[in-house]
Amino acid sequence: MAKAWNKCPIRFCKVFSVGRPEELESPEGTKRIYLDNDSWEEDVKTLMELAKYILVCIHPNDNCIWEIRQCNTLFSEKTIYYVDNITNLSIVRDKMGEELPVCLKSHEIDNNHIMAYLKNGETVVKPYSNTDMGLTDAMYSIFN
Repeated sequence: MAKAWNKCPIRFCKVFSVGRPEELESPEGTKRIYLDNDSWEEDVKTLMELAKYILVCIHPNDNCIWEIRQCNTLFSEKTIYYVDNITNLSIVRDKMGEELPVCLKSHEIDNNHIMAYLKNGETVVKPYSNTDMGLTDAMYSIFN
């Protein structure tokens, strides 16, 4: 995903991820920002405010659900959700119920490798191929 973002038309954007404090080495992909366990929620909210776009990989852990809630409440028009595991989305749907973002309620999200977001208040659902070219094509279609 990071390679695709680096090729997307809005090249002036830098891509960062929040890393886990217990990581000894930063995984490949985006540059990591490491936050204190005691203040991560406030720090993440600040980063969300500063971000031009927010990309969230759907996962059923509590931290990701917290992030989805923040994005849905405060940043719905600049958040792009991607589903790389449809089972994870099913669990998140069950956990969040009515709090689930409207774009993730779409029945078009029925498989792995789908992005969903709001554009001018309308839900957009885009499948993508989980390859460098497929992800790059998805980024271009979002920003063109």
